[in-house]
Amino acid sequence: MGGVACSRCGQDEETKYMPSYYGKFEEDVKISANLRAICDISGAAYALFWVLSQDQLSIASHFVTPKGAAVKDEDGASFATKSRGIALRVGQGLAGRAFASKGAEFVPDACALSAASFPRLSLAKEFGIRSMGFVFRDGGVYEYGTDQVWESLPEVSTALDLTTVLKTACEASGACYTMFWAESGGKLSVISHYNTPERLAEIEAKHGSSKQTFATLSRATTL
Repeated sequence: MGGVACSRCGQDEETKYMPSYYGKFEEDVKISANLRAICDISGAAYALFWVLSQDQLSIASHFVTPKGAAVKDEDGASFATKSRGIALRVGQGLAGRAFASKGAEFVPDACALSAASFPRLSLAKEFGIRSMGFVFRDGGVYEYGTDQVWESLPEVSTALDLTTVLKTACEASGACYTMFWAESGGKLSVISHYNTPERLAEIEAKHGSSKQTFATLSRATTL
């Protein structure tokens, strides 16, 4: 059981009317929110989003949890950040197969695969990545994984649907952010949130970064 909280925010005149390229910015905001929601729901250490560009799949966005941040090398790189240098053909590797079938792929232990079936095998071994899931949605492939072993693919469609609901709530109400509170162990916490592109642009202009917002900071609160 849970509930959605939303709120209007003050908005500077220059951010009320956004140029056309904010259509892509808005999509980026949605994907970023989805990646975090996937990690929250599944317990994954990281999540990636693969997109097709010039006949090759590459990573457009990634998210690493505080837990996943521990899975780094001495230079501070993670499995997620190093994967961004990889390009795949449609049908190649797990992400490529999920894209080709427009379905899902799951592997309980990526380190047990061959390099031919999983081109990032050496990276998985380097960072201790074990279970991985791949789901086609939003025109690309969401990948999420962990250094633990999953017995089955964690279901994340609820998390993706929730992000859409939060975005719609902002649009319908005129709110600049929405959050979804859910109960676990007798306490309420925020398991998903959405900030509008306009709100993020306003915060970026004022503070030089939009990483910390009222919604993101509220995720550390329990009631």
